[in-house]
Amino acid sequence: MRGGLQRATVLEVGTDDPRDQAEYPDIDLRAAPEGYVHRDGAPYPRREG
Repeated sequence: MRGGLQRATVLEVGTDDPRDQAEYPDIDLRAAPEGYVHRDGAPYPRREG
């Protein structure tokens, strides 16, 4: 259905481990316990608001 609303199901797999990380190499992003960082570990600026 183009341009209409469609129902979607999302399956999220992981743990509640606070050391857990997610890597998104195609956009140079890593979600780490310390926040969002680049692959080299440099932090992304925090957004206010």
